Amino acid sequence: MRVAFIQGEHFIGQTLGPYKLERLVGQGQWNAVYQAQQQTQSRSVLLTLFFLPETYSVSARKRFIERLYREGAILVKLNHPHILPLLDVGDHDGYTYAVTPLIAGHSLAHLLNHQGYFSPEQALEVVKPLAEALNYAHETGVTHGALSAANVIFDADKQVRLVRFGFNRLGGIQGIEMASSPYPHLLSIASTPLTGLEYFAPEVIQGALANPLADIYATGLLLFELLTGKLPFKKVNSLDDVQQQIQFDVPAPSSLRPDISPYIDLVIQQATKRDPTQRIQTADQLARAFEKALYTPITHSTLQSGQQTVAQNNGSMLDWLNQELSMQTDASASAAFAEGITASSIKIPRLQRTAKPAKSRRQVLALLATGGVATAAVLGLGSVGMAYVFRPQPSPSSSVTNVKNPAAITPAISNTPGPTKVVKKDDTPTSQTIPQAQPTTAPPQVAQTPVPTAPPTPAHTGTVIGSTSMATNTAMDFTNPANGDASTLIHLPDDNFVAYETACTHKRVPVYYDSGSHTLVCPAHGAIFDPAQGGKAIQGPATRPLRTVTIHINADGTITTG
Repeated sequence: MRVAFIQGEHFIGQTLGPYKLERLVGQGQWNAVYQAQQQTQSRSVLLTLFFLPETYSVSARKRFIERLYREGAILVKLNHPHILPLLDVGDHDGYTYAVTPLIAGHSLAHLLNHQGYFSPEQALEVVKPLAEALNYAHETGVTHGALSAANVIFDADKQVRLVRFGFNRLGGIQGIEMASSPYPHLLSIASTPLTGLEYFAPEVIQGALANPLADIYATGLLLFELLTGKLPFKKVNSLDDVQQQIQFDVPAPSSLRPDISPYIDLVIQQATKRDPTQRIQTADQLARAFEKALYTPITHSTLQSGQQTVAQNNGSMLDWLNQELSMQTDASASAAFAEGITASSIKIPRLQRTAKPAKSRRQVLALLATGGVATAAVLGLGSVGMAYVFRPQPSPSSSVTNVKNPAAITPAISNTPGPTKVVKKDDTPTSQTIPQAQPTTAPPQVAQTPVPTAPPTPAHTGTVIGSTSMATNTAMDFTNPANGDASTLIHLPDDNFVAYETACTHKRVPVYYDSGSHTLVCPAHGAIFDPAQGGKAIQGPATRPLRTVTIHINADGTITTG
């Protein structure tokens, strides 16, 4: 039986099937992600190697391998320009792995953090390709099940790509091993919460299998997040927090941004109904209803009626939406999707696209130009994320201390200082103005939400060890230039950056960051350190905290030390 904490570095240089592992990109409690060379096709790929918990029985391991091949056979068939494919799954010498492309890009979460929130026109440019990808997948019988801002990327060609189709089902513990939890369907095979719980539909939280209508709910939440800069409910810190999606309706986005049209409020709230049978029924309907809402004239009577929520069933507003939806599909399509049935034979009539301002797409793409250096995207599973891990380009070595990421610039988000020392940026973020909604009868050339421009390169000293584009809840190794000791830079879940030397204070065995527990773990003796509490030893045999490294976040997005 394999041990749970296997050091990923040990596999560098080894070959699994046709893949030679060249570089460790990141490691979690039960997997590690590598840049690998596919020798049969002479191309670089990303390979996720799975380390199942040592408590798993032989039969549980067999069930996991069987599911990996079963689900993988479905996922590798997805072929759509807005879906990043799964290339391969396999097993070798008792280890299982999944392979995805190695590409460059930025996550939507990173861009949202950089800009604060999107204009409705920019949000439309995101939701339309997502809807195309989801419709394609739903009609082929595949539900995403983990849609979130972290799982949408803009690639090097500035195209929207949706990632991680079906991976929550692939990496879930349910059906593999027993879990002592009231929410076994929400746990990974490492007994850690599945990713993206904040976007889960109420019926999924209550135990139902994710179906296309669960993806509609998540897309509605994503639109809310794009327009306001935050999700409607508080961050899920424990499985008990997921009850909020069951108990409460999603508020109107205009409650946070008063300039948002009441028609947009209506579309988003209808997409996020707690009762799935009352939701907008397809992603295509949602995208086109959102586009129609964006360019529907706003009158004084509309604003008066829009003061009521959708839950109050305001007649004229609901009549407008129902009329739009009835033009897009028929009752049989709605019934099929309400039951979670894929219906590729049902043809959904397409409305004539409403013209949009020509510059809106350019402004969305401009976000990429201000997002910093393109980064390598890692499609991992489980505690390394079952998500994209965006790694900065290689930079000189260095070491770490706690820092708040000041990249987000939105009035809707308040950055609460973390538990450790905060290091300010060298400049002041660019302020934003919110455009006011205006009545119009044709697609207006509305003023867009200003896109932050790249700040001038600051005069700073020290060694560059990373970038603020580094994904949340990931770590990157470097060498402390002050003493040459191995160190790691961590982007914590609370958006702080911290850095520590990685020698365990017990026997100086190298520790690694476990993204599942958000701790630094010594694989040899089981010591655990909390990076959010100054590297404090929270489990022996170590008693002293890890040694911190002071870092600075600069105006150009670089992170330096020294």
